[in-house]
Amino acid sequence: MEQHRCPAAEANRKAHAQFIEMFGQFYDQWQESEIAPALVRQTYVGLGDWIKNHIMGIDTQLRRCVKG
Repeated sequence: MEQHRCPAAEANRKAHAQFIEMFGQFYDQWQESEIAPALVRQTYVGLGDWIKNHIMGIDTQLRRCVKG
């Protein structure tokens, strides 16, 4: 997105870094414990919320930059 000089590029980069950190935490929890309904629910909700919020909040801004 930097190549398109998109104002949302930095927010997108940070959001993806946060996603990787969050996913890594979920991964660690899944490796360290048995599958528990609470962990399944937390993972599902956390990832779903991130994807929904990211698409609605940042990706829609990126689209404007690419369409240019």
